[in-house]
Amino acid sequence: MTDVAVDVAIDEAVSEIDRRSVLGKVQILLETLADTGQVGLSELSRSSGIAKATVHRLCSDLVAWGVVERSGDSFRLGPRLFELGQRVPSRRSLRDAALPFMEELYASTSKTVHLAVLEEAEVMYAEKIGGRASSAVPSQVGTRLPLHCTATGKCMLAFGPADLLERTIASGLPQRTKQSIISPERLRTELEEARRLGFASERGEAHTGFASVASPIFGSRGHVVAAMAVTAPEQELSLDRIVPSLRVATFALGQRLGAHRPGGPTGTTRISAA
Repeated sequence: MTDVAVDVAIDEAVSEIDRRSVLGKVQILLETLADTGQVGLSELSRSSGIAKATVHRLCSDLVAWGVVERSGDSFRLGPRLFELGQRVPSRRSLRDAALPFMEELYASTSKTVHLAVLEEAEVMYAEKIGGRASSAVPSQVGTRLPLHCTATGKCMLAFGPADLLERTIASGLPQRTKQSIISPERLRTELEEARRLGFASERGEAHTGFASVASPIFGSRGHVVAAMAVTAPEQELSLDRIVPSLRVATFALGQRLGAHRPGGPTGTTRISAA
């Protein structure tokens, strides 16, 4: 087994932090800033439920550390968090392994390419590749989005454990846009189709005017470790042209990670308009 496969196969054990402790309050503040982007002291105190004096003290320490930045009277997440994130062995190894395949996919499609991983009950963009045109795509590395309205998230739901889908439905299906799926029955039907085709897609469900198609990436133990997606304005996303290249890229990456799954990159895939 390759070092990459070993890293990807590692299960991350997540323990519950006491939210009343100093570490727990730091966690709350960082999560609040991740949700709000940039916010003032009073609003950060209100949103987090932590006393203003405590917020000021903790944020001052976090600013000195570099994980939080001060912008005038407001606070936002700092670059140190990104630097630390890049040092996580499993994620870094996955990203490093995926980059050559993402670059080839971008070269063949000229569309923005995303690598996404499951982060709790959401997908997180671990990497993004694109040229100048990709600046119009409303995404950035570190962004987290719901599973049910993203192509990468649908891959996690379609090819991941059954309890993930049940937990997602139980927690509710928020409507991000007019096109977002909010019906559990419709979601189940679409995921069945994704399993049959070997890829998932969405049009305007996460961001109005943009569409994505994604294919799952399997690890050495046969489970989904990530998904790769191609994203573009709706009128520019042709499944007939993009899906074959996408399937080849994700299959080849899976092989690099030590995956052993029957069939090749095309399998029984039938391309149809989404």
